[in-house]
Amino acid sequence: MTGESVTNWVVIPVKKLSWAKSRLSGILSPEQRTRLVLNMLRHTLEVVNAGPGRPLVISPDPQVLELAKALNATTLSEIQTSLSEFDQTQGLNLALNAACLHLLKTFPDDQARVLILPADLPLLEPADIEALLTGGASSQAIIAPDLSNQGTNALRLNLPIAANFNFRFGENSFELHKEALQQANISYEISRQPAILYDLDYPADFENLPASLKEKFLS
Repeated sequence: MTGESVTNWVVIPVKKLSWAKSRLSGILSPEQRTRLVLNMLRHTLEVVNAGPGRPLVISPDPQVLELAKALNATTLSEIQTSLSEFDQTQGLNLALNAACLHLLKTFPDDQARVLILPADLPLLEPADIEALLTGGASSQAIIAPDLSNQGTNALRLNLPIAANFNFRFGENSFELHKEALQQANISYEISRQPAILYDLDYPADFENLPASLKEKFLS
């Protein structure tokens, strides 16, 4: 797209609220988990909107999509019917392909980049988004693990590649994503920005949050 500015996208997948953050069910009520997910999404979108990326939220939950629209995000409805954990994971990966393909068809730009980002990074700042979207000029991808080096907390790809990439979110996704990148001959860099390493998956993650952030995300 010669002469036109490149639009970089941040794709944020969010589960159905009744399914989200089930690992925190031992310390948070369903109502608290709903508030947590929505407030974390609000935080994520505010951070993304302050940076160089344009957000797209994909979710099967109308309440999630309504909030995303109110915060100036592009939205895409994801249809999910199965409640099994396996199908949820497979559905997420297929939904990410669908979101990237939608972007490529609707906003065609071979130079654009897309950042897959969860909405559960409480320490996220605009500089983190900028580093992931604009860094790694010599590589086609950037992958950021979680603190345990097991999960994937961010994955940036060129948009045409992302539309057909074999996303492997789920158990041990960091290693599986590296394997998928290698098999597809996609050059990549690993990013370990402190704010990207820390997510909210387990009770200990929530308990380790500063009191001010607990209050912010549960209010």
